[in-house]
Amino acid sequence: MTEFTGYTGELAQDSPALAQALRRASFSQLERSWLADLYTLPAIHGGLEEPELRREPGVRYNPRPARLCQLLLQEGKVRQAEELAAAILLCSDRELDCRSPSAQTRSASSLRQEVRGVLTSKNAARASLPGQRIALASALDT
Repeated sequence: MTEFTGYTGELAQDSPALAQALRRASFSQLERSWLADLYTLPAIHGGLEEPELRREPGVRYNPRPARLCQLLLQEGKVRQAEELAAAILLCSDRELDCRSPSAQTRSASSLRQEVRGVLTSKNAARASLPGQRIALASALDT
């Protein structure tokens, strides 16, 4: 198995395709900045590395948080930043470490917990539609 360590932790650098897709989907500059900031959490805690996957040495590939967001944008037609944020946060094993998160961040974090519950129990019936979409994108990406 090949370990790839070429990520910067910056969304626009690690996944230019996602950064462009967010612009095309008409997310505001504030929302794009917020999503880019949240992307650093899985980057810091190893959520961008996938040692269980075989990769060619030195070959760049789209990190999981970006792949999930792209699935949600393209296939799920998602246009809510909170839903994309929850998908990004799903790739981190750590909880948000901020003293007073915004209501938007609390909402994304709560949705992340809902998705983790769905993925753990394999019971999507009680999940919200956004929770179901994120869980499906996660399952499709594995």
